[in-house]
Amino acid sequence: MLVSLFITCYNDTLFPQTGKAVVRVLRRLGHSVEFPLAQTCCGQMHYNTGHQAEALPLLRCFVAQFKDAETVVVPSSSCVVMMRDHYPIMVERTTRAQIFLRTLRHARRCTAFVARPAKTHVLDIAKPVTTHMALFMRDP
Repeated sequence: MLVSLFITCYNDTLFPQTGKAVVRVLRRLGHSVEFPLAQTCCGQMHYNTGHQAEALPLLRCFVAQFKDAETVVVPSSSCVVMMRDHYPIMVERTTRAQIFLRTLRHARRCTAFVARPAKTHVLDIAKPVTTHMALFMRDP
C-alpha cells in the first residue's frame, strides 16, 4: 500500500528522528511511503490559541498535498484530532467542504494504522518499544 506521511511541524522541527523511524516501520511492514515536500502544519497551535483564521490556509495546504492519498499516516495524535474535530467546523461554510472532508477520512494516527485490526503486523524488534496513549486519542 502507498502511504502518505504527514510528519507534523513539531516532529519535523524538534524530533526529526520520529519521521525517520516511522518510515522504517512502515517500510518494514511492506508499505511504500511518500512524503509530500510542500506539507506544513495542521494549524493546531493557531486554532487553539484563538487564531482560527490563520489556521485555514494550513488546512488548505494539507488538503492540497494529501487530497489524492489513499492513506495519510500522522505520528501525532493531537494533529489527527485537530483534523477530525476542528477541520470540519472550519470548512463547513466553504464551497470546497466536500473535498476537505473526503481527504480527512484518510488520515490515521501512526499507531492506529500499524495496529489496525484488518491486518496484524508482526515486527521482529530486538529493542523495547514505547507508545504514549494520550487521553484525547480516539479512532473513528
